[in-house]
Amino acid sequence: MFKGLTSDYTKQGFKMWGNVQCCLMVVLILSVDWTVGIKDQDHDHDHSADHHQHLHHGNDAAHPHNDGEDKPCHKLSPHNADFAFSLYKKLASQPDTQGKNIFFSPLSISMALSMLALGAKGNTHSQIFSTLDYSALTSDQVNDGYEHLFRMLDHNQDALLLEIGGAAAVQKGFKPEDKFLKDIQHFYKGEAFSVDFSTPDVAVQEINKLIAKKTKDMITDMVKSLDAATVMMLINYVYFKGKWEEAFKVEETSKGDFHVDENTTVPVDMMNRNGEYEFYYDQGNFTSIIMLPYNGNASMMIILPDQGKMEELEKHISKDHLKYWKDKVHKITLDLYMPKFSVSASSCLGDTLKDMGMVDAFSDSADFSGISKGAKLAVSKVLHKAVLSVDEQGTQAAAATTVEIVKFSALLFKTEVNRPFLVFIVEKNTRSILFMGKITDPTVYSKQWAVGTRSESKALFRPEMQHHGQCGVVGYITKEEATRVLTGRFECPICNCKSRIEMQNSKRTAAALRLLPCSCTDIHTRPESFTWYKYNTNRNTWEMISNESEQYRNRVHTYN
Repeated sequence: MFKGLTSDYTKQGFKMWGNVQCCLMVVLILSVDWTVGIKDQDHDHDHSADHHQHLHHGNDAAHPHNDGEDKPCHKLSPHNADFAFSLYKKLASQPDTQGKNIFFSPLSISMALSMLALGAKGNTHSQIFSTLDYSALTSDQVNDGYEHLFRMLDHNQDALLLEIGGAAAVQKGFKPEDKFLKDIQHFYKGEAFSVDFSTPDVAVQEINKLIAKKTKDMITDMVKSLDAATVMMLINYVYFKGKWEEAFKVEETSKGDFHVDENTTVPVDMMNRNGEYEFYYDQGNFTSIIMLPYNGNASMMIILPDQGKMEELEKHISKDHLKYWKDKVHKITLDLYMPKFSVSASSCLGDTLKDMGMVDAFSDSADFSGISKGAKLAVSKVLHKAVLSVDEQGTQAAAATTVEIVKFSALLFKTEVNRPFLVFIVEKNTRSILFMGKITDPTVYSKQWAVGTRSESKALFRPEMQHHGQCGVVGYITKEEATRVLTGRFECPICNCKSRIEMQNSKRTAAALRLLPCSCTDIHTRPESFTWYKYNTNRNTWEMISNESEQYRNRVHTYN
């Protein structure tokens, strides 16, 4: 019945997650002083190449939806899914995402761009709709669909919390079209408020405060800077918190290995539960499908390709496969193992959206006369950030999207999820993909760092740098990073001496490593002369640690 299952499925546990924290932010900046040139090439959006290549289904074929798409939001769901997979494939194909985690909320991005489309006219509007796969829909169908989707998704149950909304931060003195603001409020729950963008630092604080409030402090410092010429920022947020129907027991969590690739293994906390799960093994595509339901109307879908099959799967996966797999899953008893982890992913989507056909919005050809007839506006940036955290109890996720608008002047199967996999969080009633992504390395952002810098320089060095640019750096690093240290890639920038290292036993997800500085550093003899920081991965900020802490004064032990 499960022909094609390898020995991995009979000898190992099926390891999977429990609780997800997810934070997302997208920033679209419309600028009045845009000077970036647009390449003279054809950016027409062609969905057919990606969306109609099907994976092998053996003798089975994916069937279209026949269950009555009479609800307005159901008209959006297949188009939103096509956009989600099209965007995913673009992100997965970029050189700087190779070997990295990918995670985003396609629904949040779609809503943000749909809000933007309310003020777009002519080719600008057509290109936004084409990019979103809305070309076959009218503006009324899209807006009515989102109005209905908001009503259906914005619910608060005992075990499932889902909050979605929007906002429009408007420059004091700037007068957007009344219809634009009314439509944002009516269709996208976007309430307008005044901001003084001429004082960017203050505006950043106000906007970040709003985003933090709406995402329950999961996104606290998304907007880093603003152009003083900004006249409006559109904000969309999604917050999700759900509990598994069947939670994992904390006492069953144990250490295990996750195979990032054929040459790299990282240690993770593996949760374990023996019970019934909806499962399907697609022999033609060498892929396992597992459904993990939440209490309420949402589920997590795990798509686990066999070793070495992820790239092939990514090239052809589409919404048809999700529908096919959902129809095929059936309950079996699994000894399920799943990693407990936190990951983070961020990207700049401007060039990606241009490649998908949304060109004019970023150029002097942009027509946003639906926002303002008296000001020339254009999009300058689209930024996106997402954080995902998983534990034994359930899932917590948040997403925020901002559009910054500036004036333009230029059996019992023992099976493990122990290798890269795709993850989807889907809402059943509206058939919406709330979040999706690929987990390549679940340890990348689960580690914490303690960084010591010379107090006189007050320099802060990010752990993701190839080297820290200063002696006396202490913190958690992965085995891969430890290997780089062992091979001499971390060298003292002052005297070029290789730092000595000490590996320490650790119960943490990431390997604990202490860099012992070379002879030119007095970190051990004079620890009081250093200012210590820890990197808070949930808030993505550096926090100062008291110099009086014995934990750091006593040969600078790793931070817990």
